[in-house]
Amino acid sequence: LNDAAARLAERALAVPGLLAGAARLESLLRRARRLDVLGRREAERAALDEAKALAEVDGDPALRARALCALGWHLIRVACFAEAESILQAALALARAARDKKEEAVATGNLGIVCTALGRSVEAREHHERHLALACEAGDRLGEAAAGGNLGVVCFDIGRFDEARE
Repeated sequence: LNDAAARLAERALAVPGLLAGAARLESLLRRARRLDVLGRREAERAALDEAKALAEVDGDPALRARALCALGWHLIRVACFAEAESILQAALALARAARDKKEEAVATGNLGIVCTALGRSVEAREHHERHLALACEAGDRLGEAAAGGNLGVVCFDIGRFDEARE
């Protein structure tokens, strides 16, 4: 069923004018997630760049934040941390402007991952603590788990082993 749905989505994206605006953007983001799982980084980046361009044309800050968060995650996966940080800072500002707590949490958590990769553990910890608070506030159990795990890694890295175990 998922394979059939993915094939239909691919065909819909290929037909000029069939999907436009937010519907096309959402389909591109789903495609990018599938390509991420498959490790097809170039195709993933192309889908994310198109999604980002569509979001900019649309102008909706929440859509722009979603597209930038997805692009930021891709940049983390390909170890382009400086570029990811810049993209995720923009996503965070847009999510806050849109009052989109879910995307704010995603951007904040991903910024924590970037800071960890760049050796900025204190800043990473602050981002992960904020991510945890946002996830709890939103009732996002998966986000809570991710934030808690990332916070544990940072606490371990800075030698706070008791806190890392919590």
